[in-house]
Amino acid sequence: MVYSLIAQNIAKQFQVRESNACLLLANKYCQDPDAEDAANIMRVISIKNYAHDVRVILQLMQYHNKVLFLPESSIPSLELGMATE
Repeated sequence: MVYSLIAQNIAKQFQVRESNACLLLANKYCQDPDAEDAANIMRVISIKNYAHDVRVILQLMQYHNKVLFLPESSIPSLELGMATE
């Protein structure tokens, strides 16, 4: 719950509802790529809960974490698009 409140304050500060898209980039120097992906996935959920019409583009560190975005996902208004580097 605290995370959601913090994320909502950040979303307000950056005017997420007025944006065309929100880009979340992973920290490629992180010690734990799975934890980095998990934290960014939580950010996506918070952003989509706050502004469900905003397009969110997320960079994942680990390919296997994409399964968290399958159609059965509970993320509101999720449209999955994949890109590889």
